[in-house]
Amino acid sequence: MRKSLDFFGQDQAILTQEEVKHVRETVVEAIHHKLIGRDYFPVVENSHPGAKFYIYYTETDPSAAIIDMDGVAQADDTPLKTENEVKLPVIYKTALIPWRDVESSSRVGPSLLDDCARTLGWQVADAEDQLLLTGDTPAWPALGIEGLATRTGALTGVGGAWPANAMANINTGRAALQAAGFTEEEPVMIGQPAMVKCLDTFVGTTAVTYRQALLDNGLVSEIRESPNLFSATDGVDSVLLVIPGEDNFYMVESLPLTVKLWYDKMGSVHMTVREIVAPIIPRPTSIYQITGLTCP
Repeated sequence: MRKSLDFFGQDQAILTQEEVKHVRETVVEAIHHKLIGRDYFPVVENSHPGAKFYIYYTETDPSAAIIDMDGVAQADDTPLKTENEVKLPVIYKTALIPWRDVESSSRVGPSLLDDCARTLGWQVADAEDQLLLTGDTPAWPALGIEGLATRTGALTGVGGAWPANAMANINTGRAALQAAGFTEEEPVMIGQPAMVKCLDTFVGTTAVTYRQALLDNGLVSEIRESPNLFSATDGVDSVLLVIPGEDNFYMVESLPLTVKLWYDKMGSVHMTVREIVAPIIPRPTSIYQITGLTCP
């Protein structure tokens, strides 16, 4: 008969409730720093972890307002709302720790449970980030869920050799975002580490890098690196310019990061780290992807 790990220590003297609480808190603290996507996706809680789908609406803007002297002209618009359904996947990783290893690590050396929880948590964190930033691709199936890089309707343009063409490519993207109505803030740039580090080349004979020039001149508000960003064809030759904000994109969370532990009849520990999250992108025009980049 399986028993909750909350009862460890009461009859087996393996773990106490305080130790279990420590393991659960440790994994959450350890992996949250890895989640670049969470820095830009506001979290909207959906309190039903059993729900398998999430419904949201996109809205077509109405026609322009009327200016006249009488204010009696009638031009009623019914803004078109389109219903969208997104799957709510479980992201999880499991492990089995033999009972003798648990006993041994509780007496000498670092806690094996802490280490195992962190390892599982890092895998979950990487999967979450890839789901938010990239989404479903041929090499990384994700139930057809679209992320920033794969969202239908996002803006896109072909770039060139970086860093020489970086400023021109980014200015083209900024102009497209401005034409889509995003005029009051500069975009965040997210790219693969190798592509972003290409910007650490100095501009001409100056002591200023392309990365610093982009930031100093306000062409982008931030530059972030993520190994979990890929193109829709699994390439590493693109970067994103995005305008964060809950109206543009957010993530729905039905189950926050949770660590479950229990032991079997032999006393070995079973561990599961899981969460239920999905990216929601009502305004795909808040995304501009620069594709076809090269870096010598």
